Amino acid sequence: MSFIKKCLHSTKVPEFICFKCYVLLCSSCITTHNREFDHIQYCDNIDVIKFTFDQIVNNKVRCNEGQSESGEDESFEQPGSQHISDQFSALWVSIKELAAKHQSLAASQNEIVQHFTQAHEKLTIEEHRLKKPISETMDTIENQLDSKLADLKHLVSIANINKSIHNQNANHSSSDNRTISSANDEHSTTTNPTIISSIAAHSTLIPFIQSNTNSLFNINNNHVTTHGINIAELLEQYKNNSDALILDLVYKFYKLRTISGDFKPLENYRVSIDPSGLNKLMEAIQQTITVVPITDNKTTATTTTTSTTMTTTDTTVNSTTTTTTTNNKKETYIFATHRGQGATLIGENTITEIDLGYNFTSTHNSVVSVGQHIFIFGGLNNGAKFCRFSIQSKTLDKIGDITDVEGGIWISACYDGMDHIYLVNGHALSRTDRFNIKTFKFEKTPHRLSESSKVQIISFFYKGLLYSMSQEDSLLHIFNPADQSLLEYKLNNIDLQALSSSACTDGNGNIYLYQSRKFVKFNVESKKLDTLKSIGSDSMACLSMVYQKVSENQSFIYLLGGSNYRNHRYSILENKWERFYTSDDHNRNYCGSAIISF
Repeated sequence: MSFIKKCLHSTKVPEFICFKCYVLLCSSCITTHNREFDHIQYCDNIDVIKFTFDQIVNNKVRCNEGQSESGEDESFEQPGSQHISDQFSALWVSIKELAAKHQSLAASQNEIVQHFTQAHEKLTIEEHRLKKPISETMDTIENQLDSKLADLKHLVSIANINKSIHNQNANHSSSDNRTISSANDEHSTTTNPTIISSIAAHSTLIPFIQSNTNSLFNINNNHVTTHGINIAELLEQYKNNSDALILDLVYKFYKLRTISGDFKPLENYRVSIDPSGLNKLMEAIQQTITVVPITDNKTTATTTTTSTTMTTTDTTVNSTTTTTTTNNKKETYIFATHRGQGATLIGENTITEIDLGYNFTSTHNSVVSVGQHIFIFGGLNNGAKFCRFSIQSKTLDKIGDITDVEGGIWISACYDGMDHIYLVNGHALSRTDRFNIKTFKFEKTPHRLSESSKVQIISFFYKGLLYSMSQEDSLLHIFNPADQSLLEYKLNNIDLQALSSSACTDGNGNIYLYQSRKFVKFNVESKKLDTLKSIGSDSMACLSMVYQKVSENQSFIYLLGGSNYRNHRYSILENKWERFYTSDDHNRNYCGSAIISF
């Protein structure tokens, strides 16, 4: 039985392969093929292919950009098959990127382990929950590395068979009974820390291959495996036609194997740690460390940054953060949207204006901060849309449709600390739906608030329960997602219809409510109400209000009034208001804001 493939159009032995069509052609048909399809730049002769494999194996061909490990410049033009060379290069670049990402993820995973060591017995369940996405991504990377290393191993095997035949011919040996690893070897390549370290240790491909000759690639040895093949026996299958053998192996590789592999995008993760949170143990564990994906998708935005100091009427505002982060010091910003289809990043020493081309009106309670992203739902002209802002790229890196659930305006949104953002009610709506931050899917839930509860002033999670305060019926709704139970508490001592247009929470069960000349604090556990110092303005529209903890002793509340009502900062420690960012000329009525760190 002959394994020699025939030309696509004739019965002649092929001498060419078209890498565009993946067909074999003889010397006569190649001319017709190129005249018909103009594929001359995609076609290589067997001699060119063999020459390329010889050059690569002998380290004479550059397989990636830059310098070799010896420091010599490798930026010279090379003869031979560019398709083969490019394939080696593409595999090496992809393998390097995957290995680097794997090491980065491994470093992040190790930080998680170290953080939980101090209270490991109580935090084991939470530890594994946080490690899970990283472990799954590392497993995915290892599977992708296995696939790409198998492809590389396959190409190296073809090169080794070609080299063995070449040596046999050079020595005028009548036969070669050596057994080498077959080019068709489907034996799995198991990625392990040693291989990943080897990839990381080599900047170029050939030294990596040479350093793994006795393990991964089995080059220049007589190691016999169950998938080994005898060269002489292999040649007999092709009637001792080595050209046909090499060409067929290359053909099968490109025809039957997926080289690049359409793998799904891989998420990276940044670990953010708050060491002081360990003192709060289990009730605060979900706030002490977060693992969030780093997404590279970006859309264009225009940013203008002004170096400035946020001055107030009495003093200078100093904005800091107590959250411990990995590798770099975090900067904390107020992300404040406005009616000019943009947002302002208000930092400690900078004011950055960002033109996002998106209308944020009627989202004053619909903005949620999750890690290094901010999600915004609905709005006056975007009732059926949601978007995501990335603090890294300073763009809206995701804009999508609200599907399967109602959109609208004045949607009270809050994050459960895990995978979901809950959407509570809205204008003329009674619902509690949720949005998965990983899959970007919306989901209806059977839970509904009372029909009289429409617009919610604020919704938030505290100790696993969802608290939502209604403006229309002065009710505090307490929803348990675990058992779908709902409690309602009548706020008899608070007239929300007259009181609250702005609200925020401090993460400790306290709700801060502000409207007109009244400013109060309400605790959801003790039900205690405290009257605080107000700004003193006669009227305030629905403005966004956010809380920031600066240190163990100091926290601030920011009320974003923009050009109409001005921007105000309240010191919880001093029970005092003061103005900041006094040059703000944006209308921020009914526009949302959030605190975000980077």
